[in-house]
Amino acid sequence: MPRRSRARVAGSQDTYTIFCARAAARASTSARAPVLMAAFYIFARTMKPAAFGTLSGVVIGIGSLGNIAASLPLTLAVEGYGWRQTVWALAVVTALAGVVVAALVRDPVRVVATGQKGSVLTLLAMPALWPCLASKAANQRSISTGRKRIFQLSSR
Repeated sequence: MPRRSRARVAGSQDTYTIFCARAAARASTSARAPVLMAAFYIFARTMKPAAFGTLSGVVIGIGSLGNIAASLPLTLAVEGYGWRQTVWALAVVTALAGVVVAALVRDPVRVVATGQKGSVLTLLAMPALWPCLASKAANQRSISTGRKRIFQLSSR
């Protein structure tokens, strides 16, 4: 009897399928970042500074709950209609949401330039960010190591 790997993704049979699944997950995560940054930008420009933290937490919290709450309906839709029809339905819903956002959300008032320019180097010069950067580097390393182990297990 062949040995089964513990690192199978949704019943995948090979490393290529696992790689594609991880790439799709990474792409979906990357696609959400501009939405989050746009919300932060609008909050920073239109709301009082004291409300920024609360509003940011609400957006992140609702987004995280949405990730969890969407798994069951998405699974049922894929089982009931197939993955292609489910993806097309999600594309239609996303397009409709884009139309609603374009119709309702307005750009904040432009800020007049003060002559002071910032860059990534300006951020890197802030000692308060150094622990965050070290933490990010350490976490990214552990995630990369975990991925390598998954691919090694799946190729057996």
